[in-house]
Amino acid sequence: MLAGQSRISPDDLYTAVRRRVLADVARLQDYTCVQTTTRIVYASDASKPAQRSCEEIIGDRNARKRSLAIFTRERLRLDVAIVDKHEVYSWPGAKQFEDDNIQNLIGYGHAVTGEFGPFLAAIFSENPRMYLGGEKRIGGRRLLEYLYYTPASLSQWEVQAGSARLMTAYGGAVSLDPQTNDLAELTARSAELPGGTGYCEVIGEADYARVRIGGRDALIPQEARSWAVGADGLELYNASSYAGCRAYAAQSTIRYGDEEPSRSSTSPATTRRDAITTIPGGLSFDCRIVTPIDSRSSATGDPVEAVLRSPLTGPGGAVLAPAGARIHGRLVRFVEHVGEEYEVGVQLQSIETGGKSVPFAARLADGGGGPGDFGSFILPGARVQLNHLDSAWVTVAPQR
Repeated sequence: MLAGQSRISPDDLYTAVRRRVLADVARLQDYTCVQTTTRIVYASDASKPAQRSCEEIIGDRNARKRSLAIFTRERLRLDVAIVDKHEVYSWPGAKQFEDDNIQNLIGYGHAVTGEFGPFLAAIFSENPRMYLGGEKRIGGRRLLEYLYYTPASLSQWEVQAGSARLMTAYGGAVSLDPQTNDLAELTARSAELPGGTGYCEVIGEADYARVRIGGRDALIPQEARSWAVGADGLELYNASSYAGCRAYAAQSTIRYGDEEPSRSSTSPATTRRDAITTIPGGLSFDCRIVTPIDSRSSATGDPVEAVLRSPLTGPGGAVLAPAGARIHGRLVRFVEHVGEEYEVGVQLQSIETGGKSVPFAARLADGGGGPGDFGSFILPGARVQLNHLDSAWVTVAPQR
């Protein structure tokens, strides 16, 4: 028995915590949290040869004593929940969860899924027995560390890069607190990945704590961190924290793909004949984004508001929305190119006119952002702090 070991044996501790954790993860489907993720791309090590094997890249990384230079950095906010043992996502405050594929929502960059709960459940499900590796102390807290290895044949850890998808073998440790009979932290490290993925290895770790949600305790990651080590020497780092956790509201819905949301029973039975229901494409307008944008706090996913600076007029001069009409949208990109500039993507989504909110899409008049339905602003400097932002736009015809 280890020095200081209390009444419960290491085997019994692991069995008790495993049972408790699996029950906790099963209950997570009753909750949703705001996930804030910092995504960093580290430049490859300029002191190393451009062409190296994964074995060399991993060895160099393990021996490195200082961090690589940061290439890009981004803060991202989403709502996350668990449905059918999979994470689903939406922009913060959206009425429904749109998709279980985070890339379909964000559309770019390196993304990690499963950290809210499914990956933890997989580790304990795939490893009903782990062996005691030793004892460690963190901040005066005594923890027992249990080691595990999951072969590819049992693994649920999927690595996806473009069209390449594979289940990888991995190993790591979970640290348990014998005083609280609870999980404190976990680590996981993939086997060396094949060349087709573009990665050499993926590493994950998380710290856990209990929070009170809806009158009961829930096991939530305090912070989850991951590194994807690229075959080109780049390193992609994600760090996620969870806050604002709450029980599902009765009216919450899950919607995938192109499914239409159900109509509310409280919707008006009739609509004014002259009420505007769509905004045609090709109409020019000026607007002012009035939501402050600050690189210290703003994040991809945050809602933004704007106002029309002049009336929005349709064919024949009909006023579709007056000057001062409120426009609702969202930051769909907020990427810092460190030391140089910020790329800020704004998507306009609806406009208030005629006493109702009408779907609304637009692009910048100067073509910023390309042919899509959002505008991309390039703001030079090491920091952004804007109280408002004026710009000229052109409406985009609604998709059918």
